[in-house]
Amino acid sequence: MIVIGVVMAASTGIIGASVVLMGMMSLPAMKAAGYDMRPATGVVAASGTLGILIPPSIMLIILGDQLRVPIGDLFMGAIWPGLILAGLYFGYLALVALLAPGRAPAPARTETLGAGAAALALLRDLAAPMLLILSVLGTIVAGVATPTESAAIGAFGATLLALVTGGLSFAAFRRAVYETTKTTAMIAFVMLGATVFSLAFRKLGGDAMAADLFHFGDVSPYVTFAVIMALVFVLGFFLDWVEITLAVIPIVAPIVAGLDFGMPADHVILRFAIALAVNLQTSFLTPPFGYALFYLRGVDPSISIGTIYRGVTPFVLIQVAALALVIAVPSIVLHLPLAMR
Repeated sequence: MIVIGVVMAASTGIIGASVVLMGMMSLPAMKAAGYDMRPATGVVAASGTLGILIPPSIMLIILGDQLRVPIGDLFMGAIWPGLILAGLYFGYLALVALLAPGRAPAPARTETLGAGAAALALLRDLAAPMLLILSVLGTIVAGVATPTESAAIGAFGATLLALVTGGLSFAAFRRAVYETTKTTAMIAFVMLGATVFSLAFRKLGGDAMAADLFHFGDVSPYVTFAVIMALVFVLGFFLDWVEITLAVIPIVAPIVAGLDFGMPADHVILRFAIALAVNLQTSFLTPPFGYALFYLRGVDPSISIGTIYRGVTPFVLIQVAALALVIAVPSIVLHLPLAMR
């Protein structure tokens, strides 16, 4: 399930589609096998939200626009945090299976393919998604295309893939165009409102007020960094990531850029952007307005929302631990972007 979440994150990045699809595929099978629905729903919801962090992610593109950071650097910087987060999910599930086998029983033995046949089947199934991922990420990282142009390449590749596999129909195409237009319009109007807000905020001296608010005297810059991350985490309980990104970043970005971490300011901003992306991923899982929770509830109404809340709680804590790791170890974020320069 976690591997599927990573592949879907790198090929689609759409949280709703990932959570719903994985829920429809896995929840009936896990329920029939006698799995505890708390870790089962938790892993589906958490794996589905990886798409907001693992590139190509629309969140990273908006962050890059707001922070004036190259999109290629953000994509490269997010790869290790995304894979580490997936590894932590896997480690938690392994502990659950080892310490409480009844909550995740081993599947009944069935007739299986040989190792060679299974490997070939896996490669065949992953070939098309991997080509799609490389066509989008590769063109951005190599500097061949801008994010907008690579998005067009990805859309064309996805359409071609749907045509080859027989999944393309006029109804599906119409639905895809409708959803894309709706999402684009929503983000455009939120960006317009956020721009007006930020200009008025600065004109009235709000940036100086925010700087005074986050000035804690002669303390470590990590304290200021942690306070900003705590504020964003709390806002994630009540606001969508788009609103947080477009309303909060213009206020706190100048403060973060002025923090003295003993490294260039562009490295500090890059670290901040990836840490913010990891932090905002929790907004999809935290009640009362976590989108992934309600997507999953819609997949199987027989599972109570309380069960889903309890199931995602360990994964929220894992995300907080991953956030602390990203902040404490700068090389997790900076290694790949600096290596590609």
